[in-house]
Amino acid sequence: MLKNRLLSRGKSPTMLQNNGWVVGAVVQLPTGAYYMADIDDPLNFKYEIDPNTLGQCTGRHDRDGDLIFEDDRVEMTTNNEKETYLVIWHDDGWAFQSEIDGDLVFGFFPQKSLKIIGNTHEK
Repeated sequence: MLKNRLLSRGKSPTMLQNNGWVVGAVVQLPTGAYYMADIDDPLNFKYEIDPNTLGQCTGRHDRDGDLIFEDDRVEMTTNNEKETYLVIWHDDGWAFQSEIDGDLVFGFFPQKSLKIIGNTHEK
């Protein structure tokens, strides 16, 4: 799980797979541009990334086994009720922000209760 927490995700106009999303390590060049190395080719920083889409991995998975990143929208099911949250970084840790009332929920929830349904960068 620690390795996953070191990952970032961002959108690149040159990435043809995954709807332009790249997961891997990110660097910022002296010019200010951000580049990312794909997780499968970690030493090749070949994808320029839109910095507005950069998000850090939480190190957690949803019920389908997909990694959860900052700015993901997740559906949380508890007591047979579903609510949608935005994954955010708050002070010193990850939090879920309710899309209904903006309330923050802290802590880890069982993997089976979370499902990624999108992110703030794609409608």
